[in-house]
Amino acid sequence: MKEALLENMITMEEIITKANQDERDEKIDTVVYKDGGTTEYHYENYTIIKCHSLEGNRDVYIGNKDLKLSDII
Repeated sequence: MKEALLENMITMEEIITKANQDERDEKIDTVVYKDGGTTEYHYENYTIIKCHSLEGNRDVYIGNKDLKLSDII
């Protein structure tokens, strides 16, 4: 995924769109926080956290399968 992003083979928006589709298709588990809408997308081998906090954090984090929002804030 890192190489694909660096080589402009995929965009962060495309990754989030795919994660949203995987959630709708019930392929992954998600957690949505009441901080403005931050979402954790839990895959088998990795986690994506798309921040959308009331404070204005709009960052995206990709890490190991155990990554949680509390690990990055």
